[in-house]
Formats: sequence, C-alpha cells, structure tokens
Amino acid sequence: MKRKGFALIAIIIIVLFVAIGVLSTTGFIANRFSGFDVDQRLFRCTYAAQAGIQYAIYQYRAAGTLYASGTNVSIGASDTFRITSVSAASNYLLVDATKVALGGGNKQLNTITYKNTSTTTPITIASMNVIWNTASSNLTSILINNVNVFTGSVATPGRNINITDTAIPANTTRSNNRETFSAAMNGGGSTITLQFVMSDGSDTTTCTVWPKPGATCPVTTDLTITSTGKTTGSALYKTYQATYNTSTNKISAYSEIASQVP
Repeated sequence: MKRKGFALIAIIIIVLFVAIGVLSTTGFIANRFSGFDVDQRLFRCTYAAQAGIQYAIYQYRAAGTLYASGTNVSIGASDTFRITSVSAASNYLLVDATKVALGGGNKQLNTITYKNTSTTTPITIASMNVIWNTASSNLTSILINNVNVFTGSVATPGRNINITDTAIPANTTRSNNRETFSAAMNGGGSTITLQFVMSDGSDTTTCTVWPKPGATCPVTTDLTITSTGKTTGSALYKTYQATYNTSTNKISAYSEIASQVP
C-alpha cells in the first residue's frame, strides 16, 4: 500500500509539472503571437504614414493642394493615413535690395523692402542673421517699418540676433527698413548679407544686400508634410514628417516624430 501511495504522489507531481509546462508553453506562444501582431500593425502604420507623405507630394505637384489636418484617407479596408502639409512662413518673405543705398555717413543700410507675398497668411520675423566683412564695424540697430526692433552692439557675424517679433500682414510690403553700423560700410570689397528667421522656426535664403545694386532674394520653397498611419481596431500609430522643396521637387529632410496628426 505504501508503494502505491508513493506511486500516486509521483504521478500527481508529474501531472503538475506537465500542466505547468503546457501552461508556460501556451503563454509563451500567446505572447509570441501578440508580439507578432503588434509588429505587423506597426509595419502597416509605417507604410500608411509613408504613403501619406507621397500622396501629399503628388497632390501638391498635380494641383498645388496643401492639406490641413482633418480627414482620414483609407488604404484598402484596414489602414488609413491622415496628413497635414503647411507652407513655411519663410516661403512668403521676399527681400528686395535692388535699390539699396548707404546713408548716415555710409553707416546706414537703407532702401530695402520686405514683402509678404502670401495673399492670405500673415508672417512674423522673430530673429535675423546679419553678416558683414568690415571687422572694425559693429551692428548697432535694426529698424523694420520705421520701428526699432533691435539696439545693441554686435560684431560680425551677427547670428541669431533676437529682434522684437515683427508681423507682416498678407500681401503687405514694409519699406522703412534700416541696419545701422558703428563705422562706414562703403570700403572696397564690403559685403552685407541678411537672413530672416520666422516665428515658425523656418528661415529664408541668405540674401546679399550690399554692395549695390543688391538683389531680389526669392523665398525658400519648402513644405512641411506630416503623415500619421494607423490600422483599424488599434491605438498604435506611426508618424513621419518630411520637408519637401517645391523648386527642386526633392525631400530635404525626413524623420519619424512622436506626435500624431490630430
């Protein structure tokens, strides 16, 4: 009887170990399938987001369409993307230095105009990069629309000069603009360039405004396109953002970001 009792205990122990093993294996397999499902959904989200970027570029090239966030676009039965594409503020600022002149003892750079070429969108200048090659002269003030937006003493190169934020309404030109230096800027070989950084973080192309006659500096032509890909029945998503240059028809920057298009 004792032997039978020991045998029964052994059988029970074996059954328990087998049951534990089966449960562990089942849990492992379930976790593997769950992880596989997540991976597949993330792949689909990635492809959907990338498709959104390409779709936005195609629509812009075909019809000049800019997308504001709003409607999901379906890819098949289960996958969608949502896109937003915006033209950077720097795309609208036209710098015209074709009538540039020095005044105030050749210390003041005058007769440059700044125009917001957008017919609907106001823009704001937040800072400036001013670079010149007369080392003995410092930049002492900046006026836009006859308003002093910077006073100080900055040596060349004057990068990231924090000016008073200056808004330019749509389809408006600012004419009374001036950069003042501490010494004459009419020496042989003197050059001055301006670059504007907008409130949305975009910046214009660098514009050579001196020597005369200066130049008309076209704006940059970048679009920022953001696309979020999702699958139905899941909170997972992937978002990618691209900078597309409409002049070269090339993507100049491309990266994944954490937030999704609302």
